[in-house]
Amino acid sequence: MSFIPLMTPAIPEAAIEGVAEVLRSGMLVQGQNVAAFESEVGRYLGAKNVIAVSNGTATLHLALLAAALVALLVLRRGVVETLLVAGAVGVVIQM
Repeated sequence: MSFIPLMTPAIPEAAIEGVAEVLRSGMLVQGQNVAAFESEVGRYLGAKNVIAVSNGTATLHLALLAAALVALLVLRRGVVETLLVAGAVGVVIQM
């Protein structure tokens, strides 16, 4: 059976070499490329802190942990501090 290709991917050689470089480094997570990516995204967004995660599930997990932190602050510290942290959590959730 033959297949009709829907498209031919246009992947620049620099992107292919970049992936190969990461694979050769043995640092598939964390490492200097992730740090550089986080820094660049932070500059673009004007954000002081940026955390890159591997997938949407990890993103949701972090958002839930942040929401739990807000809930603890509501119970322990009061409304003013909680509103400040809730604003930060809103940024995490929107990302």
